[in-house]
Amino acid sequence: MNIIAQKDLKHKPYWLLFHLNGNPSDFLEHDLPYPSYLKKINRGYLIGWQIDGYFGTTHGLNFLNDIIARFSITFAENKPQRLPYAPTLNDNKAHINDCTYKLNRFSSTLRSIKTKKYIPQRADNFDDLTFWAIKLHAEDLITEYGILSHEQLEGFAMSQFMHKEKSTIKAKCRAIWNYYDQRDFQLKTRAKTTKTKEELNMSRIDHIKKVHEQRKETSKARIMMLLESKQANEHKKKNGKWNAVSISKFLKMDVRTVRKYIKEITNI
Repeated sequence: MNIIAQKDLKHKPYWLLFHLNGNPSDFLEHDLPYPSYLKKINRGYLIGWQIDGYFGTTHGLNFLNDIIARFSITFAENKPQRLPYAPTLNDNKAHINDCTYKLNRFSSTLRSIKTKKYIPQRADNFDDLTFWAIKLHAEDLITEYGILSHEQLEGFAMSQFMHKEKSTIKAKCRAIWNYYDQRDFQLKTRAKTTKTKEELNMSRIDHIKKVHEQRKETSKARIMMLLESKQANEHKKKNGKWNAVSISKFLKMDVRTVRKYIKEITNI
């Protein structure tokens, strides 16, 4: 998923924007550059940096995905979600820092993907860190809930990483999900669960319900953030009303879902 429309323009800054749960002070522990944008919201905070760089090449894209993978692992407990647009810079509730950073400023401070989990020796020269980040995220979910859905895994990958062809991301997710599905979501390298089979089944049912609720909350939050973003006016009709079809295409969501949440949001 593209972060912002100007990713192919060399003269404009590139926004790396995330929504995280928890306290905004968490990022201070990792010696990251002070954010270009910081805003406390009801469910966590928004944090972003203006990046000076061009990511229209394969090398640039791989470097960007490497940094996103490191960020996802460093702040795993905060459930980071990358947002597909630039923030509104005239928001008086946000802290704005008019600074632009080089992407390599993050590579020395964000945790390496190999510092958290074990990756086979044969993968040492395998530079597809996007694949490993998705795989390790899948293992985290299986460890916590005993199962994961393909839709959930693909949703995570599509929202976190960029790729010139989305079919490549989907193929990675399908391969990872099939691998664990064929093994009944058992992780040989992890400590065995102490739950009984009945408790595990209940945990899986609860997880499915939780995923469904989280999906609804995430969809509503994504729509609300777009309506408050710089790109908001691009998704309005001539009469000033929101264009649900345009929003659904931009966010890759069902138009009926968009209409439902626009109605709820505008009635708040």
